[in-house]
Amino acid sequence: MTLDPDKLLRAIKTDLATFAASNKAVVFACQDEYSALMQLASAPQGFIIVINDDGDTNASEIDELYMVTAKVRVSVGFNPGLHMDKGDPVLLPEAGTNRPSLLAMIASVRTRMLEQTINTGDPLTAESVWRYTGRAPTRLPGNVPLRAYSMTFELNTTLAATTLRELTPPT
Repeated sequence: MTLDPDKLLRAIKTDLATFAASNKAVVFACQDEYSALMQLASAPQGFIIVINDDGDTNASEIDELYMVTAKVRVSVGFNPGLHMDKGDPVLLPEAGTNRPSLLAMIASVRTRMLEQTINTGDPLTAESVWRYTGRAPTRLPGNVPLRAYSMTFELNTTLAATTLRELTPPT
């Protein structure tokens, strides 16, 4: 058994859903970066957490091993609504609310992700933990910034076993 990216995104969303609800946020799982950016750009008022597959890379120098490093991007954004006050919650929470700042929410989501252990069902990587590789501001095409940051997490796993087939090119 190997790690299916679709099932992985669903498991992460399920884990973050309880966290999101207790922090007055919504959470979405998207299969690609475009869908994730559209969710962030059209976010409802408040916090939004968007998870998307970020591809994978070969992690083995042995051809038949099929080890990969799976990548997941987790973005956290905040939409203050139609008005902006001087007490903008980018660094500090709004007065009179129980809402954390955007940067505090990002730190909490990162901690929540790093607490997860992933059971890959694979004897080579039976239980894995996320490797955090960094955070960057989220931007739309045209370099338009959003009030959001994206974090990247990586996980080593294997691909499904394959049976080799010989192909004979036409002469």
